[in-house]
Amino acid sequence: AIIGERIAKIIPTIAKMPPPSLSSLRLPKPQKWLLKNISESIEINPTIGVKIGSTYSVSAVRGGLETPVTNVIKSCVSPVTDPDTKTVNETYIGVERPDSIFPLDKGIIESDAFIAPTIAIINKLNVPAGARIVAAIPALELVEGRERLKKALRESLKPLKLVLSPEVYCGAVNALGYTEVNGKRKLKALHSDFLALNLGSTTLEVLIALHGTRKYLNAFTTVCGNKVDYELFDMLHNSFGKVLITLPQIREMKEQFNMTSPKEIIVNVMTQNEGVRRVSVAKTVQIVLDKYVVDVST
Repeated sequence: AIIGERIAKIIPTIAKMPPPSLSSLRLPKPQKWLLKNISESIEINPTIGVKIGSTYSVSAVRGGLETPVTNVIKSCVSPVTDPDTKTVNETYIGVERPDSIFPLDKGIIESDAFIAPTIAIINKLNVPAGARIVAAIPALELVEGRERLKKALRESLKPLKLVLSPEVYCGAVNALGYTEVNGKRKLKALHSDFLALNLGSTTLEVLIALHGTRKYLNAFTTVCGNKVDYELFDMLHNSFGKVLITLPQIREMKEQFNMTSPKEIIVNVMTQNEGVRRVSVAKTVQIVLDKYVVDVST
């Protein structure tokens, strides 16, 4: 939900544990001209936008003001095959398997052991070396995790310039698009006052900016997509019994519902007498998502 002309599609993230019970994570003093730094990178050729997400990773190569060419893969690898060299199985980078690991499961690199798998994932995006990189990261005050991600980005991409930006910034710049200023095409985010929300899986990010200067940025963990997934999982099982569906499948179902709003969503349910039967859960999904929208607005 962004006050602007277009709404950016946000690549979802995933977590295998419920979000922490923190009402708000206050961030340090803002960097005054971060939006300006991003805009300078975007309008220089070539510029690469990179999002190393907990479920999906994306690269967008923009040549000047042309439409970017994107590449999307799963943010997962098979287990490390060589404990000495930390070599990652190239065959299964970006391909989800039962033994896959997601090194950015919480949105950031939590330990040094996940740096090598993250580098392998970034390399799979085939981003050319020596480019100017804008990397979207969660708006959380996790210094060590941010430094690990920066290390992985520098080692794999070897960028000419690297700008780390909260996801809500990157979404706002893209959503607001361009405007005419003195006869020249400029980023609208630098010439507008706006409120931006990033409805992420691990956090709800809120940004208020005045003509490129960040006035307020905060991340909340009690209202987030992961919480919706757990609520939907519980509601389905309470309403229909043993529903044959996993949390990742529920997440995919929720996101597909948001994109297409289908009238029917069919899942398999295990019953005592009838065995497996198929039921529609579209109304249940709508109830949970409506509640989520209310929680965000309050």
